[in-house]
Amino acid sequence: MAVDTEEWESNPSGMMAFYQNQPYKLGDSIADLIDNAYDADATKIDVRVGFDKDNDKIFIRILDNGKGISED
Repeated sequence: MAVDTEEWESNPSGMMAFYQNQPYKLGDSIADLIDNAYDADATKIDVRVGFDKDNDKIFIRILDNGKGISED
């Protein structure tokens, strides 16, 4: 039995434009990422809000120890 495969080429700038036009609000996005961490059996979730002096921008970093997407 033949298996059809499909190749996907990724364009990060195109993906960013797509996601910037989604109806998510910042709080919804953060809640969704944390919910995904719980779904991936995370026991630790670290949310940090900081300021990058080099770029003069605020950032949000969310890390977890869940079993989500593999490094490969």
